[in-house]
Amino acid sequence: MKCPNCNADIRDDAMYCPHCGSKVSDSSSTASSNVETITNEKYINLGSFDISKITELIKNPYASLSLNEEKNLNYGIFGFISSIIALYLWFLGIMAGVSTNTFYLVSIGINYFQLLIASILTVLFISLSPYIISLWLGTIKVPFKRAFLLNGAVQYIFAILFILCAVLAFVDIYISFIIFFITFITYIIYIIMLNSELFQIKDSRKLFAIFASVAIYLFLFRLALNQILIYIMSNISNLFRL
Repeated sequence: MKCPNCNADIRDDAMYCPHCGSKVSDSSSTASSNVETITNEKYINLGSFDISKITELIKNPYASLSLNEEKNLNYGIFGFISSIIALYLWFLGIMAGVSTNTFYLVSIGINYFQLLIASILTVLFISLSPYIISLWLGTIKVPFKRAFLLNGAVQYIFAILFILCAVLAFVDIYISFIIFFITFITYIIYIIMLNSELFQIKDSRKLFAIFASVAIYLFLFRLALNQILIYIMSNISNLFRL
């Protein structure tokens, strides 16, 4: 059926439009969807979390399309926080893994606060860059709160992978770095494609959207964290010279 607000194609049993976030009229909902609405009342209170919902988002990130930005924004916020913490742990793990002495971080003067800022801006810029491009190339407009929710709600699976990489850094730093690189590239492409679908960018423009999003991300990251990035990478490169 069609969304009454943006006229996009949506599932017949959808309660909210995955594109604009508007509620589908009760007249177009089936009896089964009404039952689902009652069942999902436990997700309504902002500030509360349902573990089964987070588990569902881990298994199927696109389940975030059923979330409502007015009632479920907490899942987006917590998703961003989980990725930031996980990435921060990997930074600590990879730098500590350069030396068998876990206090080596102190001796080379690593600033933990700088690593935290790097983690925060890395995660935020990865979602902000394709959002900017999608606003420009997209054929529909999506409210910022809706885009924030969906970009945050798909973070959980990548947070788990970043934590895995952090643990591997204390076992085999080379394997950790390889898996992290693959995960990070997948992470960037996934977020870009999510925004491309969300804003319904035409297929002929999607390749350009990927390159443009990556270019903006690199520009923003270098602008904000150039010195931090150089310092971190220089210490990592020293490892591979050993």
